[in-house]
Amino acid sequence: EVFNKGYNDLVSRIQLNEPIPIDPYAVTSPAEFFAVFSELFFEKPQIIRHYYPEIYDLLVKFYRQDPLKIK
Repeated sequence: EVFNKGYNDLVSRIQLNEPIPIDPYAVTSPAEFFAVFSELFFEKPQIIRHYYPEIYDLLVKFYRQDPLKIK
């Protein structure tokens, strides 16, 4: 549910041309959304934490690590 909500929100933001530092390729499909967010989770976790904190929390549980606490 959280990922679907986030995916739909990002689709809307991209369609409205809102400036957001997330690769628009993420809205290609829910699978790509997960892939792009997984990459961001490790490379720029602060972006997900800022825009989509519920997804960030799920990824912390999924990957069993919190990159913001490591850096």
